[in-house]
Amino acid sequence: MKMATCHPGRRRGHSSGLCQGCYRRAREAGTIPSKRATCHPDRPHRSRGLCQPCYMKASRVGDFASAGQATCHPDRKTYALALCLSCYRQKQRKTSPARQPWALRAKRYNTSQEDLRRLFRAQDAKCASCSAELLEGSRFTHVDHDHETGGIRGILCYSCNTTLGNAKDNLVRLRACADYLERYRLRVAA
Repeated sequence: MKMATCHPGRRRGHSSGLCQGCYRRAREAGTIPSKRATCHPDRPHRSRGLCQPCYMKASRVGDFASAGQATCHPDRKTYALALCLSCYRQKQRKTSPARQPWALRAKRYNTSQEDLRRLFRAQDAKCASCSAELLEGSRFTHVDHDHETGGIRGILCYSCNTTLGNAKDNLVRLRACADYLERYRLRVAA
């Protein structure tokens, strides 16, 4: 443990040799100049000459040498994935699940997007359980599958899928819940 030069009994809090408290007071007094980022001189330095947002982007990409420069257009700043903002948005538009509503679900359940579309149309765009209207590709449209075999049973709404999941696909539990609701309705009606 390195000791501070200002207070020998305290740990050194900064490369200046001062403890954390003395360093903070010196920074506030202006005797120690605050470092500015080379990427954005108006922002404080975070690490490796970069401001906080640029440092975080560079750490995600793993490329600190070209941090701040987009690989697609070196004259522009990087936005994400080492791409400028316009190229990043263009890439997202092409690969976005919103553009391919069944792509992720088909991959997860080892089937084709066309099979899922066919099943959706066969159900007349309605929940297989409660017959509620469904929007194709909506995040509230769920593929129901058998947890034991992995086979697809149907397309459900969020509520029905959650109900089955919470009941752990247990028919006894689901019937008990239905009986409970019926007993409650009879008791209230009496």
